[in-house]
Amino acid sequence: RGCGAVKVALGVALLLVGVYMAGHTPQVLDCNRLRSACPRDFGALLDKLGGVPGGHLTKEAAVNSYCNCVDECINYMLVYTEEGATPEPERTNCFLKSQAAGVGSSR
Repeated sequence: RGCGAVKVALGVALLLVGVYMAGHTPQVLDCNRLRSACPRDFGALLDKLGGVPGGHLTKEAAVNSYCNCVDECINYMLVYTEEGATPEPERTNCFLKSQAAGVGSSR
């Protein structure tokens, strides 16, 4: 009985340490990797939504436009917000660009 209680206590302690570490580990966003992987990943999403393998290749310009928008938007949120700069809405409205690439509204 004593060993079981010790095992439970150590298990709870390990869980608490895991939660603490997860909460205090810095999250790093690699913008270069995000931008380079975006066309492939967004293209795969479009292919799944459309049910056509490789279908995103016909919308390459729209896919790249969306990826540029997401990259600019993240850059704006991380850097320019603190400086008070305002982006141009037509360039940074990624919802419109995702619709142009073929992602429909969720309504």
